[in-house]
Order: sequence, then C-alpha cells, then structure tokens
Amino acid sequence: MAKSDEALNEVRAEIDRLRRLIPEQPDRHLNVWGNWRQKGQISAGFKTKSTCLSNLKAANDETDENRRDDNDEYTAEISDAIIADIKRVFPHYEMVISNVYESRVATFRPGVEDELLIGAAAEFWRRAVRRGLV
Repeated sequence: MAKSDEALNEVRAEIDRLRRLIPEQPDRHLNVWGNWRQKGQISAGFKTKSTCLSNLKAANDETDENRRDDNDEYTAEISDAIIADIKRVFPHYEMVISNVYESRVATFRPGVEDELLIGAAAEFWRRAVRRGLV
C-alpha cells in the first residue's frame, strides 16, 4: 500500500472513531449536513436508483429517493442554520464539526478534539430538538 493510501486510511479511521463518540441522531443529521455542504464538489458515481426507472415505473419527483433527498436538503438547511448560530457563541464547536463532517483540516491538541466534538454535538442536538429535528 502506498504511503498516501495509508495516510488516507488513517484519517478515515480517525473520523470514524470520532463519529462513534456522537449519538446516532445528531450524527445522522450532521452527516447529512456535511454531505449537503460538499454538494458543489465533484463526486464519482450516481444515485442508487436510475433517473429513468424506479421499480419498473417511470421515475418522477415522488420516488422514495427523491423524497429522501428533499427531506435531507430540508434538514441540512436547518442544521446549517443551527451550526451558524452555534458558531456565533462557540466558534471552536463549528470548527470541530466541520473537521469531522465536512472533512476540513484543523489541528487540535491531543485529546481536545474528542471533548470539543462531544460538546459540539450536544449543543447542536439541544438546538436541533428545539427546531423539531428528530
């Protein structure tokens, strides 16, 4: 394995470890938000369902995948507003969330990132529940 592949695998393993620190619901919403924030980037591959057929029916805006995409976009926009609000009070929380869920690169002292991420996710989820995310 090439050195760059090893480094990439180490980064992925660390992000996976950090995400396991977060309860399932906030992690799911933060992951959707991170993917939504990266939407403008070029990605390889296509959606899992054909753009022309869905279960041998003509695809339209009512397919399960399109409804899920619309819901994800809606919840990502809410999450984005929550994170922007958090950033005003806790800028380090926004930085650590972006680090893990948007694959940004910030360096933290050893052990600090875990605590910051747990606090950031708790603050995000407290505000998300107030806004109706479940």
